[in-house]
Amino acid sequence: MSGESSKQLKKRGRPNHFPTGNQKTNKRITDQKARLENREIVVKLTEAGPIVKQLLEPFSSINEGNLLQTVTYIRVSHDAL
Repeated sequence: MSGESSKQLKKRGRPNHFPTGNQKTNKRITDQKARLENREIVVKLTEAGPIVKQLLEPFSSINEGNLLQTVTYIRVSHDAL
């Protein structure tokens, strides 16, 4: 073991103790908050899905030449402001 003492080997890796009392409670609260945040994000994304789809539908029918022309027009119009 390349000459390392047993104390040095014990320092590597995970600690030998497990979370106790308050640490477990804090972790549980943190996990609950994270789950709630994730749930809120999923709900918002689910609600936004149809709106995003509706916004992207017109672009699916534009061919490459028309899209380039449209982007150029938008850029020129924006620069004129």
